[in-house]
Amino acid sequence: AGLRSTSPEQAKIEIYNIKGQRVRTLECVNRVDAKATPSVYHVIWNGTDESGKPVGSGIYFCRLKVNEKSRIIKKMLLIK
Repeated sequence: AGLRSTSPEQAKIEIYNIKGQRVRTLECVNRVDAKATPSVYHVIWNGTDESGKPVGSGIYFCRLKVNEKSRIIKKMLLIK
């Protein structure tokens, strides 16, 4: 998934379950196109938690943080 940020600094995605517990934190890789503004960050979540164990199907929330400030929160559905 690509999320847009106006800032090229450190970005990460935090994934939470429906109970609000953080399941996983993913560092975003900045694929900068010199002509593109804002920057586009790419991240892939393979449906596992921090210890590498698969999580169950259901609703999760992902939060984009840039320089430790929350930017976007989105709801997503994981279907296995």
